[in-house]
Amino acid sequence: MLLEEREDLAVVETATELKARGAHVEVLAADSFGAPMIDPDPFPGFALLEAGLADSICTDYCGGYHDPLLRYISEAIRAGVGTLLSLIRLVTSSPAGFIPGLAPNRGLLEPGKIADVIIVDRHDITKVRYVIIGGEIVVEDGRIVAPIRA
Repeated sequence: MLLEEREDLAVVETATELKARGAHVEVLAADSFGAPMIDPDPFPGFALLEAGLADSICTDYCGGYHDPLLRYISEAIRAGVGTLLSLIRLVTSSPAGFIPGLAPNRGLLEPGKIADVIIVDRHDITKVRYVIIGGEIVVEDGRIVAPIRA
């Protein structure tokens, strides 16, 4: 869909070549939908998602001008370039496994893993309803109810 509309994007060709050489392809979720100061165009990242070339989605903080990852995921779903499940994996379990030892026992919801969980509104995933960190509810109905510990 997007690739047909924007055939000029060399990003897919470049990412394909890099992956063939063993590279990791990361989509930058910069600030396309908010401030548009760093990267006002989400379509190169969307093209990588649509082509199945992305290994992760990140913000890289962008000097504080980044969109929340849930916003990027929501817009990617709206654009038809990924499913909720596939996009969530790209911001959770996929990055957790890239650097051995960096996030041990994290990134998956399964026995023996450390799970920090967010629960979002079923109709708008950008609206966070609950945040559970280390088994403790720290956000309830969108309000902080407990101090977040490091």
